[in-house]
Amino acid sequence: MINCVKRSAAFVLLLVMLITVFPVTASAGNVFEGDDRIVVVLDPGHGGYDPGASRNGVTEESWSLSVAREIKAILEENGNFIVYMTRNSDTFLSIAERGIIANKYNADLLFSIHFDSNGSTGVRGATFITSIFDKYAVTGLGNKVLSELKSQVGLGSRGVLRRKDDMGYYWNAEKQWDCQDSSLGTLSDYYGIPTWGAKFGYKGVIVEHGFLSNRADTDLIKAAGSKGLAAADAKAIIDYYTNHTHTYQSAPTVDYPSNCTFVGKESVKCTVCGHRKNVTNLAPDPDNHYWVNEVRRNATCGSDGYISHECRIASNLIEKKVPGYKAHKETVYLKAEEHEYEVTDSKEVTHATDGYTKYKCKKCDHTYTKAVKAEGHSWSVTEEIKPTCTKDGKIVRACGGCSETKTETVKALGHSFKYTVEKEPTCTEVGTKTGKCTRCDAKQSEEIEALGHDMKYTEEKAPTCTEAGMEKGTCTRCKEADEKAIEALGHNMVEISRAEPSCEESGLAESKCDRCDFAESTVIDPAGHQMGEDGSCSICKKVLETTPPETEGGEGVDLQVIPIAPVGEEADPQDQTDAKGNNELLAIILIAGAALLAVAFIVVRLIVAKKTTNNVDEKSENESAEDEVPEKTEV
Repeated sequence: MINCVKRSAAFVLLLVMLITVFPVTASAGNVFEGDDRIVVVLDPGHGGYDPGASRNGVTEESWSLSVAREIKAILEENGNFIVYMTRNSDTFLSIAERGIIANKYNADLLFSIHFDSNGSTGVRGATFITSIFDKYAVTGLGNKVLSELKSQVGLGSRGVLRRKDDMGYYWNAEKQWDCQDSSLGTLSDYYGIPTWGAKFGYKGVIVEHGFLSNRADTDLIKAAGSKGLAAADAKAIIDYYTNHTHTYQSAPTVDYPSNCTFVGKESVKCTVCGHRKNVTNLAPDPDNHYWVNEVRRNATCGSDGYISHECRIASNLIEKKVPGYKAHKETVYLKAEEHEYEVTDSKEVTHATDGYTKYKCKKCDHTYTKAVKAEGHSWSVTEEIKPTCTKDGKIVRACGGCSETKTETVKALGHSFKYTVEKEPTCTEVGTKTGKCTRCDAKQSEEIEALGHDMKYTEEKAPTCTEAGMEKGTCTRCKEADEKAIEALGHNMVEISRAEPSCEESGLAESKCDRCDFAESTVIDPAGHQMGEDGSCSICKKVLETTPPETEGGEGVDLQVIPIAPVGEEADPQDQTDAKGNNELLAIILIAGAALLAVAFIVVRLIVAKKTTNNVDEKSENESAEDEVPEKTEV
């Protein structure tokens, strides 16, 4: 079995080598010369940071570049082709950039080289993808490529695929650009290479050279190598463009019109393969935009409008991340329309009343009113009586345009007296002044109120606590003298010592004036006992015998405290006798204490009285005979 596999692989390798050595033996010789040669732009898929599929030892971006280089060599050797590459190194290009490069070289064909991959390892075979538009579809070339890949490499065919875009982009037949308006064209191609070919008026195709995810396809790809794959692709391209008689249009047709971004082109095309001859540029048309995303506000009567939109061509390039392009946005302002007014109401102006005219627009119902001011009365004075000091005047006016008159009352002026002083007022007597009206002969006299004294006082004698003071004054105008007493200040007593009273004994407070030497003592009455329920004072805790109320005979009855015997026991007669004796002893002690307290109280009063008398007598010796002696404060 192993030997059989080895023999099969050797046979396939020998076959590939023979094809590689003799790649163009089927060519019919040179068909085109010079600039009329077929322009093929080879596009190695992926590149740069986008390596594409990588399975079973094959990486898409490097293999597609190798295959493209081999195809270029074969087509250039054929002589009927001018060949360019979108990339010749490991560089990333967007799909749009690849399409723009092909347009730059006036391509007849943009041939994009890829390798497929799938999550299922059972999917295999080559696929050819072309445009959904018949004008740009090359299904004949697709069948040839798939046939050569099958016969020369052994890859199975998945057929020619034409797929439309289901994402909402549309192709416009007039401007040939993607747009978002279904009324302007047909759904565009799903794949980018055919789409950009249709935009610029050439054919763009994609060739998927088998599935790298399938082991059998990968073995065939490796066995054929980049030269074997290139030989199959190149033979199909050569056969498609050279093995027929070329018939061209009688007049050139537009490949795509000039627009704001690209200069358009026209050419004469082969009716069989679409080969373009005599490709020339059209006149630039920078104002040819394809406006989308429009926002509009129509102009109305009295209000401007606008149209704001952006160009789909530039937006499409920016959306596809093509560097070097800027968005084209424009706002067109629409001038407001003129109103068409008609009169809806009016009032004639008269000599005395205003008039008006009302207008309404026929198109927008806008209204306005134009007022017409009345001429008004032209007044002139026909009679005038001037006012006096005491009588009103009047002015009569008549209108020069009508018979209307009006009278205006001018109020009396009132007297305007100018006064002269006849007698000046003094401090105590009124003065007089006489006035004369400046407009008439009226006169009047008025009194001038007396000025009153303007006294200035100085203190002659200062007041004391017990004596009044004196101040004298003199009028600043008439020098009249006056004097008045200053009230005595009175003592301002400050307490200097204090003996608080007890329940039975008096207290004593001593005070002294803070302005003079006057002093006094005040006896504070005893506070008195505050008897509690237990028969003792709540302040001093002394037990007192309660005095019974008087009887009808006027004699008091001694109260005895009789102990209460416990319940169930009789009181002992001896206990009763002892209690009576104790009560009598207590009464004697209380009477003796009260007598001592009375004697002490009398002695204190005598001492205070003597001290007060001495103070008064001593002060009296220093006072004049006509001063009054203040009364002694009794304590």
